[in-house]
Amino acid sequence: MITINKIISIVCKYFGITEEQIQLKTRKREIVEARQIAMYFSRITTKKSFCEIGELIGNKDRATAMHSFSVVLNLYLSNKKFRTDINAIKNEIKSISDIDFKSIIQKHEIKEAILNGIIKVLNSRIANKKILMDSVSRDIISSCDRLTSGNVAHGRAALRSFAFYLKE
Repeated sequence: MITINKIISIVCKYFGITEEQIQLKTRKREIVEARQIAMYFSRITTKKSFCEIGELIGNKDRATAMHSFSVVLNLYLSNKKFRTDINAIKNEIKSISDIDFKSIIQKHEIKEAILNGIIKVLNSRIANKKILMDSVSRDIISSCDRLTSGNVAHGRAALRSFAFYLKE
């Protein structure tokens, strides 16, 4: 079984930083990136909540952990070097655990498709409105989590709550 501490260790080793550095409140790019990746892998490989992950990695709050998750997903889709880093870390985690990344990735691909579709619609509808997209994105990620974790009824209800954003 993989733990958050083991994930932190793997990510820190990959990026050549210490485990103490990842816990610092610094905003240095290399530290922030490592912290975000550790939060991402903690979320997809453990059953910990965003709250727990944030507390264990850098003593961050739930919103920061959720933001980290979405940043890693977006960079994975758009940045080839970042994708290489993620795949290398994923292979390292795979080598020391029995995690089935295939089913995890399928679940997150569904989530990404839902998220991208909703964000595309939102962006086209709110070009002239001042809506906090970070807040909306966090809510959408939470809804997608519910949809893909078997809590479909709650996920659908949460997604329906976005309907008011789509109406003019």
